[in-house]
Amino acid sequence: MRRVHRQVRVVDGGSVAEACRYFQQQLEDLLSADRMLEVAVVLEELLMNLSTHAAAHGAVPADVTITSTPEGVHMVLADRAPPFDPSRTPAPPPDAVPGGRGLLLVHGMSASVAYRRTEDGRNVTECRFPPSEAALDSDREGPPA
Repeated sequence: MRRVHRQVRVVDGGSVAEACRYFQQQLEDLLSADRMLEVAVVLEELLMNLSTHAAAHGAVPADVTITSTPEGVHMVLADRAPPFDPSRTPAPPPDAVPGGRGLLLVHGMSASVAYRRTEDGRNVTECRFPPSEAALDSDREGPPA
């Protein structure tokens, strides 16, 4: 099991890109390229939502924890922005309307998306992903003979 945690200050697209690069560097040796892409896109979309909708009033601190186990990848994003539940699958916007497709990507790339608002006023979003093929392959190989 490997757990990577970082508190990020979501201000704009630059801070989002920096956070995503950090997690990619920390997890690249654990996940297949396909799984890493899914995790990175989901993380970027969730953080961009914070940047677009909550950071307009200043930087939003967010705690991001990504855990990789043989059972899969578990991502937790916790922040103190106004309540927002990304676990509901939105209807796709009309083709002519820009934006509004990020949560569709989040739901399409995650095995599950859950949300809760804590008593102390935090949004907690959890996304789960199936095991990475790379992890499955290493589990199948077993110990050296």
